[in-house]
Amino acid sequence: MEAGAPTRAQTEGRASDGSEGDAEAGPVTSDEMYVLKPQLEAEAKRRKEAKTIERMHLAYGQTPGRECGECVHLRRIQYAKTYLKCAHYADTRGAATDWRARWDACGLFTERER
Repeated sequence: MEAGAPTRAQTEGRASDGSEGDAEAGPVTSDEMYVLKPQLEAEAKRRKEAKTIERMHLAYGQTPGRECGECVHLRRIQYAKTYLKCAHYADTRGAATDWRARWDACGLFTERER
């Protein structure tokens, strides 16, 4: 088993002490990892995205009922693809500062003119 690979208990939400049955709490096999990898990658991506907007919400609060896509501070940067960035958040020119139009707007929200 690879170092740092999840155990079956971790991937199924059980306690690492095996409190819900030690028989199934062993390491995840490579066949199981093949099935679990997309799920684990999706969860890691969701956590990374959440950290970005959570920082803005902690610093500035939220604007109920509004999304970042409706805000003047959301910038569309065109390269081979279009990337969304917030003018009030650091821009590393990488995926770490990519923004989502569907996120709940922060307290700095200013409505875009139509």
